Amino acid sequence: CMTENIIDPHTREKAALAAGMDSHRLRRMWGSLLVILALATLPFWAGDEYHLHVAALIAAFWILVAGLNLVVGYTGLLSLGHVALLAIGAYSFAILAGSHGFHPLWSLLIAMVIGASCGFVLGLPSLRLPGFYFAMSTMAFSMIVGEFLLAQDSLTGGGAGLPVPSLPAPFDSLRGFYWLVTGLALVVTWMTWNV
Repeated sequence: CMTENIIDPHTREKAALAAGMDSHRLRRMWGSLLVILALATLPFWAGDEYHLHVAALIAAFWILVAGLNLVVGYTGLLSLGHVALLAIGAYSFAILAGSHGFHPLWSLLIAMVIGASCGFVLGLPSLRLPGFYFAMSTMAFSMIVGEFLLAQDSLTGGGAGLPVPSLPAPFDSLRGFYWLVTGLALVVTWMTWNV
């Protein structure tokens, strides 16, 4: 054919590479859809509530690990203070929803903003420090937050913690809570993939 002789070999290589990338994207899309389908239907085939509870905990810690992956995986800095940010968010929710009577969903959103703000404030000076010093500053932050939360019995309940109200329907059951946490984990995963 006459047109095949006109097309330059580099163009053919680029076209073949683009077709391969498209098939990779297609496989990734189908794989992602299968994982989402499996996660969405897990409460129906998980067996008992214990397995569903463990799956909800895995999804919650997946959110923590996704944030840690941004710092450690993309920048190569060792962060030892991520659990303190989780504690700040968790206690913010418990104080707002449990002690002050805020609506649980609003408390959840406000707690996310408080945790993210603390991470931003910690990150501004800490990210200027080289490797080892960055790790030490985040570890110190984690220790300070832990000791503060344990020492403030009237605010945080000390070592016993605080009781919190359940989330409103449909998240008031273990199945609903699993779907909420897994949905948040999927959103966070999508966000970290697209950084």
